[in-house]
Amino acid sequence: MKKEELWCASYENNDMGKKEKDLEQEFQRRLKGKIRERRKGLKLRQADVAKAVGVSLDTYQHWESPSQPLNNLFDILSVCQALGFSSAEVVDVLGLVPLTPSEIKAVCQDGDMLKSIQGNTIYSVIREKCPDIDDFTLERLLVLIFKERFKRFGNRQGKL
Repeated sequence: MKKEELWCASYENNDMGKKEKDLEQEFQRRLKGKIRERRKGLKLRQADVAKAVGVSLDTYQHWESPSQPLNNLFDILSVCQALGFSSAEVVDVLGLVPLTPSEIKAVCQDGDMLKSIQGNTIYSVIREKCPDIDDFTLERLLVLIFKERFKRFGNRQGKL
């Protein structure tokens, strides 16, 4: 390889590394901004969220700090859950492309996938304990349970 070709290859690799670094910095800025914004919107202190997630205040402060990356997916999801992010908001925070209507339809028509989802949720417990419950009643019950959960979660967040 000629000296000029080597230099060009090196330049391209450095340029690619810079783009990746820029993307990572933008991701961290957006992620931490949305987390901080949500926490402040809920009028929570960093200590409140740290306690809800089960980490020290120091650890949580590092997570919100612009100088420390928050890269562990489980940590990100724990914070999002503690702050009440919806699934759609988590997808947005992570910069993921949301499912298209056809993808959602495909998941809903995949019997194995639905059984897996249903088998790992409150749905399966209710079905097991109340085998005679009809689908409509079960769906209404689940809606009421989730509304109550969010109402209580919101009240609990306000009292932290």
